[in-house]
Amino acid sequence: MQRVRLRSTEWPRYFWYVFNSAFIRAQIALHSTSSTGLANLTGSTIGELKVPRPPLDEQRAIADYLDRKTTSIDTLIEEQRRLIALLRERRQSMIDYAILGSDSTDLALACSRNLERLDRLATVLISTVDKHTSTDEHPVRLCNYMDVYTNSSITCYIEYMNATATAKEIDKFQLRRGDTLLTKDSESPEDIGMTAYVDYQASDLVCGYHLAILRPALRDVDPAYLYWATTSRFVQRQWASLARGVTRFGLRYGDIGKASIPMHEKGVQERVAGQLAERTAAIDELVAEAESFIELARERRSALISAAVTGQINVRDMAA
Repeated sequence: MQRVRLRSTEWPRYFWYVFNSAFIRAQIALHSTSSTGLANLTGSTIGELKVPRPPLDEQRAIADYLDRKTTSIDTLIEEQRRLIALLRERRQSMIDYAILGSDSTDLALACSRNLERLDRLATVLISTVDKHTSTDEHPVRLCNYMDVYTNSSITCYIEYMNATATAKEIDKFQLRRGDTLLTKDSESPEDIGMTAYVDYQASDLVCGYHLAILRPALRDVDPAYLYWATTSRFVQRQWASLARGVTRFGLRYGDIGKASIPMHEKGVQERVAGQLAERTAAIDELVAEAESFIELARERRSALISAAVTGQINVRDMAA
């Protein structure tokens, strides 16, 4: 970490904005060096950065102007974040109620429902395919941990990692439409049990390490319903409680299959899955719009700072 101490003749708040502007970041990116893969700046390089330095009264005026404008933008961003949190909670409650008939995650309450162990409903496959490549293996595309963690469905639009696998691994862990993928290892038990529905298959697309495949094994199990059931807090909290570890947590094969799944007749399963797909899609669209607004607001904030500190905006005229 490098410290920059300003002379008493400069206005600190103004230079805080300067060093957070795209104008300075572009220079930092140009002059940074890396010997370990991590970009860094030496003290002498920092001293060579070119910074806009107007008179002190103008520095104050620019800082005051940016304080007002960025506070307004930050308030809008925070409002959108709260909206996203509310929408996601509504989405989750909708799933919980549809699967369990209640938004409760209490096992005692659920015992009055028809519960089945997951390992009776689905085949559990623990992937052994790592990210390494080997010349004596076959090239594959790897659906890895982050693909599941950041997506609710596995589609053709995801940019999968290139890797290799043996013929036996490809045969065993090749993804099929209707599979549910499960994160079984993580640094936090709260990240255990994140699931994604496989809506795309290809001969070279296989499941990667730290994931498990849940493949419906019975004809009376609707694949989409099984996925939605595993996204309920009722099921996910079971896995979180079963995860073992100290600095890294994981689910064993037997623990995955222990999960109790609320079940219905197949016709009901299909109806529930269809309703959840439709209703959550509407919420997901609202979340995407809010996230897009936040991204545009951040870009606006960055552009405003750069324009003000480089003189593209005449702050005195704006104040007038």
